[in-house]
Amino acid sequence: LENIVSYSFFILTGLLSLLMVVSVIVSYGDYRLRLENYSILRPQENSPNIIIPPNPVSIFAKGLDANLGRLYEISMLGIQVHMSQHSVNRLFSLFTVPDMLFIIKVMLALIAILFTFDVIAGEKENGTLKLTLANGSQRASLLLGKMLGRFVLIFVPFFILFFAGAIVVSLLPGVQSGGYYWQRVAIILAASGLYALVFSSIGVFISSLVHGSSTAMILSLAVWVLFVFVIPNMGTTIARTVSDVPPSELVEMQSRLA
Repeated sequence: LENIVSYSFFILTGLLSLLMVVSVIVSYGDYRLRLENYSILRPQENSPNIIIPPNPVSIFAKGLDANLGRLYEISMLGIQVHMSQHSVNRLFSLFTVPDMLFIIKVMLALIAILFTFDVIAGEKENGTLKLTLANGSQRASLLLGKMLGRFVLIFVPFFILFFAGAIVVSLLPGVQSGGYYWQRVAIILAASGLYALVFSSIGVFISSLVHGSSTAMILSLAVWVLFVFVIPNMGTTIARTVSDVPPSELVEMQSRLA
C-alpha cells in the first residue's frame, strides 16, 4: 500500500504506459506498411512465386518476421530468394525497433530493479527489520512476502496495459486475431511474468546482501546493465571475433553477380 500511493509508482507506471502506447502505434504503422507491400507483391494463382505475409504478432515482438517475409520463386533449379522485405520504415534500419519486446527487455527489468533494490536494505537503515524479526516473523516468509508483493506491484499494471493493448490491436484493420494470435499473446505474457519475477528476485537478493540503499541501487543497476545489455550482445561480439563472417550485403551482392 505504501508503494502504491508513492510518487515512484505513478511515475514509473505512467512512463511504462506511455512507452507501450507509442510502441503499439509505431509498430502497427510499420505492420500496415509491410502489409501493403505484401498486397502489392502477392503472387497470383498458379504462380511459381511465394511470399510470406506479415505476422500480426510482430506488432508486439517483431523478431525475424521481416526477414522471413521474403519473395521466393520455385523453379526446376530449386528455390530462389529474389528480395527481402525488411521494414519499409527506414528509421528502423538506424535504431532498434521500439516493439513491446524491447520494452519488456529493458523497461520492465529496470522497473523491477527500482522497486526492489531497497526492499530489505531500506528496512535495515530504518531499523524496522530488527523489530519485524524480533516479533517472531520468519526470514523465509519475510523474503517471500517482500518479493511477491513487489512482483505484483510490477507485473499487474503491465499485465493490464498489455492485455488492453492486445484487445485494441485485435480490433484494428488488417489484424487477424484468431487462436494463433491469442496463443502468442498468452506466451508473451507468461514469459514477461517469469522475466519480471527473475529481476524482482535479483533485486531482493542484492538488497538482502548490503546494508545501504545507495549501495543496493548501484549494484542492482550494474547487474541490470550486465544481464540486459552486456551478456546478450557478448555472443555476437565473440562470434565476430572468432570467425570472420562477411556482411549480409556482401553475400547478397556476390549471389547476384554469380
